[in-house]
Amino acid sequence: MVILKVLNNNAATTIDPNTDNEMVIMGRGLAFGKKSGDEVDKSRIEKIFTLEDEGGIDKVKNMLKNIPEEVLDCSEVIISHCESEFNCKLSDHIYLSLADHITFSLKRYKDNMMVKNNLLWEIKRIHKKEYNEGVWALNYINSRFGVELPMDEAGFIAFHFINALNNVEVTETLAVTKLVQEISCIIEKTFKIKFKDNDISYDRLITHLKFFSHRLFNKIKIENKEDEFLKLIEQQYNQSYKCAMKIKRFLKKQYDYDVEDAEIVYLSMHIQRVVNNNV
Repeated sequence: MVILKVLNNNAATTIDPNTDNEMVIMGRGLAFGKKSGDEVDKSRIEKIFTLEDEGGIDKVKNMLKNIPEEVLDCSEVIISHCESEFNCKLSDHIYLSLADHITFSLKRYKDNMMVKNNLLWEIKRIHKKEYNEGVWALNYINSRFGVELPMDEAGFIAFHFINALNNVEVTETLAVTKLVQEISCIIEKTFKIKFKDNDISYDRLITHLKFFSHRLFNKIKIENKEDEFLKLIEQQYNQSYKCAMKIKRFLKKQYDYDVEDAEIVYLSMHIQRVVNNNV
């Protein structure tokens, strides 16, 4: 495997020996001091981008041209910290998407053109862990580059973590966040309560709603074997059951989604727990 073109000290193009297609390889110092035709040190390859990735090789190469190496290094530190905190490997796509975001955030800061994050409150409430990691990343960026990016950026960065952790598109993450907030508002208005952020039952409800939302947008149904249990729920947790049915009607009207009885059972139980702890 030889280098076709050096993109920067940490990235180069080469030929995939399995497909004969061009691909971008990345790794710390992978292309430092190298030139076209030099052999690739395979032990330094950390990430590979192929034609199928995010619009193809040309898009990846153009992004790398416009991202300063210090920002790429900063992004890698942030991603490593996130992987350590969540004890998992993030999707390779975040290495470019996050670095690209940081690059433009720094440019906007320099041009005094900051963007407000209209979903910041929802992100803080619905994606707590990812948001807290976004705050760490924001503080690291501000310290490293001597800037004062606003807290809105912590929310934007959190979205990158959410997408990479769940391997979903940004549009789905936005849709899930919006839907979880809509359902939460229905529960709060029905029972005239305000959820406590430090309540474990609330955390469990939000986790359930996020998984439910992903199922809704991907049209995945769970097995419907809760007929008898549904009757019991309706009797013992009647107000929570009625709230769940209100949510079912809302989802049918707004998303044309039919909620199965099994989902009503689980949702009613979560509503009952969170309401008991917040009244």
